[in-house]
Amino acid sequence: MKIDIIKIPLQPYTRFHFGDFRLDEKVALGHTSGLAHSDLVFSALINAYSEKNADTDNFIQLFLNDKIKLSSLFYYLQNETESIYLLPKPVFLDLYSPRDKQHKKRNRIAFISQKVWQQGLNPGKWITGKGKAGDNYTLIQDGNILLTKQEADAFGLNDKSTVFYEQEHPNSPIRKQNNESIFYETDLHIGKIDNVKIGFYLMYQSEEEEKNKLLQALNILRYSGIGGNRTVMGRTMIDNLDFDTLEFKGDKLTNVSLINPKDENELKKIEYFKTMLRGGTVNVKVVRMVKEGALLNDNITGQIPVIGTDICNNPVYRYGKAFTIPCSIIKTQTNEETC
Repeated sequence: MKIDIIKIPLQPYTRFHFGDFRLDEKVALGHTSGLAHSDLVFSALINAYSEKNADTDNFIQLFLNDKIKLSSLFYYLQNETESIYLLPKPVFLDLYSPRDKQHKKRNRIAFISQKVWQQGLNPGKWITGKGKAGDNYTLIQDGNILLTKQEADAFGLNDKSTVFYEQEHPNSPIRKQNNESIFYETDLHIGKIDNVKIGFYLMYQSEEEEKNKLLQALNILRYSGIGGNRTVMGRTMIDNLDFDTLEFKGDKLTNVSLINPKDENELKKIEYFKTMLRGGTVNVKVVRMVKEGALLNDNITGQIPVIGTDICNNPVYRYGKAFTIPCSIIKTQTNEETC
């Protein structure tokens, strides 16, 4: 299965805030997601498109009618000759991870490269009994990202190489009910690696006409930004959009977008998953989404529910369409005995 992607190069130290749902606003600012989920990307694209176009409703219909489908926003690394594409480690791999003293170190891995994915998902081989990466693998970013050893050597990467990191920043005091208080905001920063470019990439499916509208929105988004405080942070996006194609194979299915199942039948097709709450701002309901990396036994569609209205009484949508890719699980003797 071949998937088209759009690459967005970034400058080192570009700063983002990708908030998750929290009951308290200050608590929400104190936490950032490690990636921009597909519903946030959708909302950012719609807002960007509306800045320069009068047919925003028609643009939204392209997503509602599956004319455009998109994934969450992931990281890539690039040197002069090749690229490394990172994917979220599927949540169902806990089922196949040996229950030994290295289980926590396997759980620490949040992203794996597309080449690791293509070799077959085999967590029992990723970490040795001594707590080190297996012979054919390398851990970077203090064990958060798993690459093939060949990839790490070609890019000159090691355990301290950092693709992104979180940092807490004190924010200006705010006045609320005549009381002033200082709060802290945690932001996501893009790392700096010598001779390596770091950026975001987006998987998408569309026909040529719809693709042109998507690219138009992305080009606006490069300058308007994405996430919290985007008018400041997003302006550091640079260069032109780039394109590539990734190939995936396997007999299992997983999602690389958040999913909001449209009915009970679709929910039954998701065998193993974790969920998260999204939305919950003023006049907007909270909706539960299936996180990236679930195990599906069949393709599903998902939906884009209306969860409220904005100040102009326009409907507010939350993108929950399923973007799925194949994968394969390699069952070694080690993980067969522990599952």
